[in-house]
Amino acid sequence: TGSVGKVLEGQEVMIAPDGEILVRGESVTSTADGWLHTGDLGEIDSEGRLYFRGRKKSMIVTPEGLNVYPEDVEAVLNAFPEIQESAVIGRDHVHAVLILKHDESTDIEALIRRANSRLESHQRIRDWSIWPHNEFPRTASTLKLKRHEMPRLLEAKPARAGKTALPELSALSSLERVELLSELENKYQLE
Repeated sequence: TGSVGKVLEGQEVMIAPDGEILVRGESVTSTADGWLHTGDLGEIDSEGRLYFRGRKKSMIVTPEGLNVYPEDVEAVLNAFPEIQESAVIGRDHVHAVLILKHDESTDIEALIRRANSRLESHQRIRDWSIWPHNEFPRTASTLKLKRHEMPRLLEAKPARAGKTALPELSALSSLERVELLSELENKYQLE
């Protein structure tokens, strides 16, 4: 379950050090190094099954150097009955963009807290926006999310937005703890 299957006969698949799926074979146009760089991230298990993790350009890298795959966070958010669809964007932290199913009076802070309780500390949502339309922008042919357009569109048409409350200290990453300590030292001139 969750695998895209095993590699077809006549094809070779390799996972690059950065997690990118590389393919070569008789029906694949390759680049100078002999492999087609798919732009997709994945894993291969011990039985040769390939798992798709997401798009390389969509991956969020935290300040700690940890990878966040938007699809993993979206799966948690999309499981809530209040959410019609979600999209996760960001450069160094997770920003959730939500389309709600029902009432605008949904307690989004509570929803985000519930989602964060199911996510690893580096995957937790820091801030959020309500998408001002009924659908996210998608490509015409494959209907993939146009994540790169979302920040610009959110700025152009303001929507409800917010930041999540500070998490419990135990939920902070080591880098976040150091940043908090540094800010406290600077603000109160203490060591």
